[in-house]
Amino acid sequence: MPLRAALHARKLASLSALQLDTPAQWPTVSVLVPAKNEEDTLFAAMQSLLQVDYPALEIILINDRSTDRTGEIIERLALLDSRVRQIHIDHLPDGWLGKVHALHQGIDVSSGEWLLFTDADIHFAPQTFHFPRKSCSNVDPRPFEYPSHHRPFASLQQSHNQHRQ
Repeated sequence: MPLRAALHARKLASLSALQLDTPAQWPTVSVLVPAKNEEDTLFAAMQSLLQVDYPALEIILINDRSTDRTGEIIERLALLDSRVRQIHIDHLPDGWLGKVHALHQGIDVSSGEWLLFTDADIHFAPQTFHFPRKSCSNVDPRPFEYPSHHRPFASLQQSHNQHRQ
């Protein structure tokens, strides 16, 4: 079986071999990056994201209650590149999980037609967004819109509180 898979893998096209048409207008992609105590990995990972050659990119860095230098690094990255927006969270509201809350805050300020959720230690190749753009070019993102008034896990928290009583 591994030999068969290896033989078939040679037939697969690589991302660099794909011929992609240049669209008249690129859909905006908002990349949401929650970070908590990521001072050791954040700057290098975000440098790779800043090298992505996608022309309609918004990067939202969310400092999720860090106690290290993560907030300072986010501020520095925002000064270095105008595509970077920063959010600093200093407390977690009742009923929320940390990363979910951080992403919710990012969604509220995002302007992209498409959202990409990633972690603060992920490194990107320069053409990362070209293949998904081609694959999704005929997909209408509206069915996936996230209502700004929605609180993920709110009903779960209510259920949990009722069960504890």
